[in-house]
Amino acid sequence: MFCPQCGSTQSEELKFCKACGVNLVAVRTAVKDPKSVEKFNWNKSWVSEMMMGSEESVKRAAKLERLQGITPATNA
Repeated sequence: MFCPQCGSTQSEELKFCKACGVNLVAVRTAVKDPKSVEKFNWNKSWVSEMMMGSEESVKRAAKLERLQGITPATNA
């Protein structure tokens, strides 16, 4: 099995990843439970950022900065 935290290959018998210590039992449980997959919102993950175009990514970053009260520098 692959560790979702660090990506290392781990034995199926291990309870924790030898490289980073993540709980592999919890990962196996989540993967086996079909309800957990249905509940997962991919739009709120880093995967959506990867699929997003650069223009949309810049817009989203600017919106987040505004919401956080950070004013981005402008090229004037």
